[in-house]
Amino acid sequence: MKRIKFVFLVFLVIFILFSCGINVPKKLPETIKVKYKNHVEIPLTTLHYELNNFTTSMVESLENSGFKITSETPITVSTENTFEISPKIETPIEGISGDATFNVFDKTTILNFSIISDSSPLEMLSFDNVEFKIYFESTTTNLDSTLTFYLNDSKIILTKNSSEANLSATLKNALENKKNLEASATIYVKGTPGDNDEFGIKYFVKIPLSGTVKTDYRIISQEVDLTSVATILENIESAYIVFKEWKNQTGLSKIGFKLGNLSSFIDDSNTKISITKQDFADITKQKTLLEIFIPKDSSIQINSSSYIDASSYLSLDLNLENVEFTLGGE
Repeated sequence: MKRIKFVFLVFLVIFILFSCGINVPKKLPETIKVKYKNHVEIPLTTLHYELNNFTTSMVESLENSGFKITSETPITVSTENTFEISPKIETPIEGISGDATFNVFDKTTILNFSIISDSSPLEMLSFDNVEFKIYFESTTTNLDSTLTFYLNDSKIILTKNSSEANLSATLKNALENKKNLEASATIYVKGTPGDNDEFGIKYFVKIPLSGTVKTDYRIISQEVDLTSVATILENIESAYIVFKEWKNQTGLSKIGFKLGNLSSFIDDSNTKISITKQDFADITKQKTLLEIFIPKDSSIQINSSSYIDASSYLSLDLNLENVEFTLGGE
């Protein structure tokens, strides 16, 4: 009998526990009433900004064109190609009386932006450290020769006495304006080539995914509504905007923050912005635009996992014992 009573009590307890569980609402309420004493924190925004999609697509495009990753910090991709031509056994594409022009390689796409899923970060960067160099080798022949190298709109002519050229500016322009990079080359030989006459062409390209930010680049822009707390202006002892979380893996030394007319910079040593009563009055008068941006002239380097994580809130110290107001509604 005691055993039966015990089993019955167990089932009764289980029934009570399951029938009296916590009911979790399916969505958050539109208005929230907050009671506070002396101090209150009001969330402003959270940010997770990463360049992974851009980085992956960019690197894949370059790898498909023969580039290889040669550095991770910042991501740097490089390629070099060498072409040798023996005019004696080549068919000229044009020739008169022994003088002839030979094709080294047809138009080739070195960089193709059509397969990059997100190339918008390129618009903000000035690529300061890219390299594109070309070399013409004609040391095994006494014949006069000329290399004509085309890179997009640039036409470079090299000879034995002027055998190197720097096309980094053309590469920089292509990256910053999202233009495909296309190259081709021909060699003109004056006279009839012999069995041992050979010519060579070599080009070297290096693209570090780093540079200087050309203009303020907004990574978040949204309106915040703080009008419901405007009534406590006279009760504020101190007010701050605080970045509770701040993780920066982009190589940036700082990011910009704007809330209405209030503007400041955030970095590893400065994650707290002091605001005056006038600032508070301005940002609570009406809906206010909040922006987080990468500042102009900043140096940035893109790694394989470049990102910024940040969350901010409005921190208020008050001289009231107990006040109640509603956020986000009337």
